This record gives sequence, C-alpha cells and structure tokens, in this order.
Amino acid sequence: MIQTDLNVDVLVIGGCTAGSYFAGQMAKQGYKVLVVDKSSEPELGQRYTVIHCGKEHFEHFGIPEPKEGDPDYIEQFDLSIIRSALNNFPKNTRSTILVLRRVLLMKRLADYARNSGAEIRYSTSFTSHIYNEAGQLAGAVLTGPDGEYHVNARLTVDASGIPAVVRTGLPDSYGVETFTTGPRDQFYVVLHYAKLKHPEKDKIEVVTTWPYYKIWLAPQHTADGCLVGVGANLSTEYAERVLKRFEALGYLPEHELEHI
Repeated sequence: MIQTDLNVDVLVIGGCTAGSYFAGQMAKQGYKVLVVDKSSEPELGQRYTVIHCGKEHFEHFGIPEPKEGDPDYIEQFDLSIIRSALNNFPKNTRSTILVLRRVLLMKRLADYARNSGAEIRYSTSFTSHIYNEAGQLAGAVLTGPDGEYHVNARLTVDASGIPAVVRTGLPDSYGVETFTTGPRDQFYVVLHYAKLKHPEKDKIEVVTTWPYYKIWLAPQHTADGCLVGVGANLSTEYAERVLKRFEALGYLPEHELEHI
C-alpha cells in the first residue's frame, strides 16, 4: 500500500510554458492543480534571455499581454520578411511580434497559473509512477528539497518536454506511445547573439527568415545587435554547420557571433 502525502485532481510535471498554461486552465475550472519542475524558480527559462512571441497568442489563450513598461517587455515589431533559397522574392507578412525577456515571461506564466489557483513547487523532480489496484496511473513519487513524497492525482500530465519522463516510463502495454525520441526526431535550435559590424546601415528592425535553410535573423534590444537562429535535426553541431554554410552565401549583414 502506497502512503499518499498529497491528493490533487491534476499533477503537471514540468513548469515552463505548456505546463504553467495548462495548469492555469485546469485551476480556472475548479480543479486542484499541482505543478512541479526540477529547476529552481530563478533558473527556469535561462537557456536564453530573449524570446519572440506573437501578440495574438496572449489574447487567444487568455494570458495577460506584456505591455510597454512591464519587466518582461522589450519592444515589438509588426513586419516580417520571408526570403527564398536564393535570397530573392521577399514576401512581407504583417503580424505583431513581442520581444520579451524569457525568464520574466516564465514568471508571467507562473503567476497566471498561481492566480488561477494552481500550486507550483520548484526544485522538485519526478521519481516514479504510482499505479492503483487496476494498474492505472494514479500519481507520482516526487523528490523535493525536503525529500521524497507521494502525490495521488486523477490526471497526471507530462509537460517535461523532450525527456518526457512520465510518458517514457510507462509500461509498453499501457496503451500510449512510450518510445524515446532520438536525434532524427528532434529539432535542435541554436540561437546566437550577434554584433553588427556596420549597425548604422545594417540595423535589424524586422525578422527575416529563410525557410529553406531554417535560418532567421531578428532584432535584439541593442542598436548594434541581432539574433541569428538556425534549426536542424540530428544535433546542435549539425545546426552550427548549416549556419556556417549559410553565412558563406553572404545573405547576412556583416556580423560577429558573440555567444549562444
């Protein structure tokens, strides 16, 4: 018999964007929701500092929109350009993009979940599953700063991202996909901060994308800076090689890559 330390309706493993948003939605409907994340709260979202989000998503999902003067707001722009593989036939698209501080955006989403009634516990890791007598998933064993404890939940949600710690640990006979993803299944994104060599003529004010190469160029919050992003399967090293080959084409303004 498993000793249960806590009973909730919904247990969410992973407290970033998807986990916090889902938790807020469930809590608004009156469910008792617990979110846990293995990172500490200050560490959450620190893989990179700036993120671009479509303004319309906040209204669509019912999340308070960052406004000028808010801690997570940097700037916004309304024009994006899509270019062909040969860097011609530019196509302009109109959509308001917000440039935000990612760590503070994570805090906004966490506040959304809390204000909706969810509880969030950081520095808390998923350890193992809990099953009921019928063999159905009934919660999880968690490990937090004060040690291990058990949470009984009517619904356990895996929002842990690529590791998928809940899903991949289920028995193969459980009835859901339990496979782990490999390099060919994953999309690796490398985001560089770059310094323009000639910012007076090359200042980046809109997002430009080259879908064929899965590469994009975006504004940064400094006048002489920009963001250079690339995505690829297989590995981050392969994505970097794609970027180097693309840079050799001369489509990007002269710049120096600073850091990831």
